[in-house]
Amino acid sequence: MKNENRQKTLSFIYMTINEFIMIIFRKNILFALFLSGIVFSNLPAQDSTFVRDVIVEREFQPVIKNAGKLNISPQPVEPEAKLLSAHYTDFYLPLSINNNIHPLSATEFSPMNSQGQNGFARLGLGNFYNTSADFFYSLLKRPDMQLDVFFNHLGTFGDKLHSTSKAGLAFDKYLNNMDLFAGMDGQLERLKYYGNNFNLNSPVDLNALTHIYGNATFTEQKLISISRPPLSYSLQQLAENSNMETFWRLHAYGGIRSLPTAQDIKFLAKLDYQLFENQYGINENLIHLSGGVTMPYKDNKLGLNIELYQIKYSSKAADSFNFWDYYSVFFLNPFYAIEHPEWKVRLGMKAAFSMKQGRPFSPSADIQAEWNPFPQWLSLYGGISGNYTINSMNKIFEENCFLYPDLRIKDTYTPFQGYAGIKIKPVNNVMIDVFVDYRYIDQQYFFVNKEYASNQINTPDSVLYTNRFNVVYSDASHFKSGGRVAFNDEKNRFNAEFQAAYNWWKTKNTAFAWLQPKWEADMKASLGLTSNINASVSLFYKADRYALLGNEAVKMENILDLNLGASYVFNKSVSAYLHLNNLLNNHYQYFYGYDVQGFNFMIGAVLSF
Repeated sequence: MKNENRQKTLSFIYMTINEFIMIIFRKNILFALFLSGIVFSNLPAQDSTFVRDVIVEREFQPVIKNAGKLNISPQPVEPEAKLLSAHYTDFYLPLSINNNIHPLSATEFSPMNSQGQNGFARLGLGNFYNTSADFFYSLLKRPDMQLDVFFNHLGTFGDKLHSTSKAGLAFDKYLNNMDLFAGMDGQLERLKYYGNNFNLNSPVDLNALTHIYGNATFTEQKLISISRPPLSYSLQQLAENSNMETFWRLHAYGGIRSLPTAQDIKFLAKLDYQLFENQYGINENLIHLSGGVTMPYKDNKLGLNIELYQIKYSSKAADSFNFWDYYSVFFLNPFYAIEHPEWKVRLGMKAAFSMKQGRPFSPSADIQAEWNPFPQWLSLYGGISGNYTINSMNKIFEENCFLYPDLRIKDTYTPFQGYAGIKIKPVNNVMIDVFVDYRYIDQQYFFVNKEYASNQINTPDSVLYTNRFNVVYSDASHFKSGGRVAFNDEKNRFNAEFQAAYNWWKTKNTAFAWLQPKWEADMKASLGLTSNINASVSLFYKADRYALLGNEAVKMENILDLNLGASYVFNKSVSAYLHLNNLLNNHYQYFYGYDVQGFNFMIGAVLSF
């Protein structure tokens, strides 16, 4: 009997694979175009934590997405099936407090009518040579199987050159109560170190130094350091260094997971591979195995999440870069969930085991609670938790792409985090969420401008601070308090959201939490003026941030950014959009020395097919 079942399973898998190959063959033209796009872009690396519910999107609805703000690193979105958090109702879903508030999109629009359509193409152009492009197409779209290809591009090619292009494919095969999924994507990122260099006492007049080597191209942008020891370079070496950087990322994944229709046991098993490499030949290979299961136990649930990271580093110029070999981290998270109509409790623990570097054992609690005394309008939540965070090069350079090229930041350990909040729904369509959060962090990293010292520079102060960044570490306490107010009308014609937070940092080894804001807020709203016209507005704000130059704390200008957008849908196949970004024309800085673009616009069109 077992042999018969095994033969049936193997036959099913064989037929599925053959069917998949034949469909690909029939769609060879589009698939070839997709592969050509990858080659053309010279694309030579995200990951989700295990959760217990998934949503599989079978019908694609193209959306006129925001062209993005080109004053920060672009983050193209890959349309793979998404893993969502543990199930709560919309009302009871707590406000995310695990990350800082991020700037909201400049514009958000309602989906176009995509009935009978399999994809879309979007192209946008703006001032400062800003460009945006997106392509999505379902090569295969059936009730039990889907294969998608996509391409995303966002960048500027002016003086503040920063361009990111990404292409890939995603595959899903739906079985009885399971989803077999896989995908692959590649990304090319090009940028220019256009930021300023600093001297504490006086500006550096590089023009006076140009005659030393007769190099008319020797400018401020050339004053950068590219490697670890030795930390000092001659002016000639500095002049010969490139002020450009290139990053390549490759990401491949595959796995199997239960569908929301599964009533009893829910599970996930996933394997990820990520490659990150820069133009100096430094690369990071990361293998991430994640899995977990949740099963009923009496009237409650038992669960177990596990993760394994294997990270290997290498360099093509090993004699020039002081680099490392590899290390591993294993995560274990057992829990017991009690569910009641009016309250929920999760009792668990987290443990991380690191091999070859970092802390060998990092435990923390995993306790969450939620009480709904008045389910229709009041919910209270809180918890005690912690975390061990792997700070891979891929992750860190996405956060700050202007880092020292061979810098790998140490992992961060949060032994304790306590949070509590209240959600109120005073009237229909309005929700208020207020929270407090306190955490203690071991080896928190902060970005600082890298120091360059040379006695060959004839200035009142021979110490310069370049437009590349280093990190400093400190144990830290972080208190955060904030809230969110959201409104959605019943017809979804008008939506608005406002959130704000106050941050208090106490650092052991640094004077300030460098570049971290004390105050932050953002707001967004969208309005459907007619059935064809949508408009939106967004505003974000950050205040009280400090940068470090040597031993001097420099207060940075506040960030205030106002954006408007509009779209017009001609028919189900064609639409147009306009984005007006940074209307106040503020040249603020996320990273010290790097001012953003002033007022900029993006105009474009979307074709759905």
